[in-house]
Amino acid sequence: MNKQIIKFMVYDSKLNCFGFGCRSKFTNGLDNGILLADTAIGFKKDDGNKNYTSLNFHKSNWKKVSTNDRFIINQFTGEADTHDNDIYKGHILRCSMYADEEKILPVYFEGSSFWIDYDDGEWDRFVLSEFIKIGRVEIIGDIHTTPELLNNK
Repeated sequence: MNKQIIKFMVYDSKLNCFGFGCRSKFTNGLDNGILLADTAIGFKKDDGNKNYTSLNFHKSNWKKVSTNDRFIINQFTGEADTHDNDIYKGHILRCSMYADEEKILPVYFEGSSFWIDYDDGEWDRFVLSEFIKIGRVEIIGDIHTTPELLNNK
């Protein structure tokens, strides 16, 4: 049996909060032998008075989370920003390739890659993992709770 860990971030649109979790993907080596198990998601919401509402979903409730419009699942990109914070699809990044130029851009998934639309005059977008090798990125928000950051691109 092979095991692969899938990290994700879940946005709860009803409570306006995020949860982070992981799923273990077990395969038995056959094309049709995929089993998903060991899902855990933990949500915490501050009501403004430092009182937290906690919700936890486990593998028995994965279908409830993955098929409900209330929850938006954002996959881990495999990358980290300049402060070593994990970057997920839907994060808004402050990106720079040159000291005097910063752009505010969301991370999105297309095809089989995570992208940012950084137009440097030669290229109009970059695969996130390639941009990180030559530029600087910092998480400053996300498309769910701070979409207004994209208005100032």
